[in-house]
Amino acid sequence: MRSHPDRLRSGSTTRELREQRSWTQGQLAEAAGISQPAVARFEAGGTVHSSNGWRGRSAWSWS
Repeated sequence: MRSHPDRLRSGSTTRELREQRSWTQGQLAEAAGISQPAVARFEAGGTVHSSNGWRGRSAWSWS
């Protein structure tokens, strides 16, 4: 299964932002209201369905 290039970029950006804040995938998952495996999947270029409760940008606002 191949990932779409835009998804890979989005996943890479998410990982970079997460690491800049010294967050674990678990911390980001909690802030975004999704599971840690969903964060890992997204960072690898997969998708997170909206039914999973992904709050996207709002997760970056917590400190």
